[in-house]
Amino acid sequence: MLGLFLSGRISAGKAAELLGLRVDEFYRLLMRLGIEYSIYDEGEALEELEAYERVFRA
Repeated sequence: MLGLFLSGRISAGKAAELLGLRVDEFYRLLMRLGIEYSIYDEGEALEELEAYERVFRA
């Protein structure tokens, strides 16, 4: 299941379902296994950071 998830072939929700876990439990499993995964791609992460800076700029 993890390979399918990490390759983008199934969602986190589907992977969790197939493993018999809740989505939050699935993400905790990834952390315990040392698998770094983000729901954002690089462009989305940069957009979020830019928005944060605009809102919280002193």
